[in-house]
Order: sequence, then C-alpha cells, then structure tokens
Amino acid sequence: MPTRLEVKVPVKDRYQAVQMTVAVGGPQWKKNTRAPGRTIEFRPDRTAIDAETGKPLKQHYSRLL
Repeated sequence: MPTRLEVKVPVKDRYQAVQMTVAVGGPQWKKNTRAPGRTIEFRPDRTAIDAETGKPLKQHYSRLL
C-alpha cells in the first residue's frame, strides 16, 4: 500500500502550527489513483487538530531517553 507524507514547516515563526498531510491507500485503493488523506495541524501547545474539521485528535505521548 502506498504511503505519502507532506510536511509544511514554518521557517520564520517557530511557534506557528505545523501541518502534515497523510495519505494512506486502503483495500479500496487502485493503482495510479490518489489515496485518501487527512491534513493534521500540530500546534505548539502539543495538541493535534484535524485541519479540515477542527476537531482535536487523540494523542499518545512518548519520551526519548
């Protein structure tokens, strides 16, 4: 299955939200077509929002040792 990531990172304002578009083809995906996707906005307060609906997404935090 194809996976495609697009990340938009603000350069001038480090406290601005970052958007990432994720597209993952499922069982209905056909070759040479664009897989359905979702744009996620990561905010500086460590929240993730669905950019199209404005709804917060569930999150799991992990730490790097």
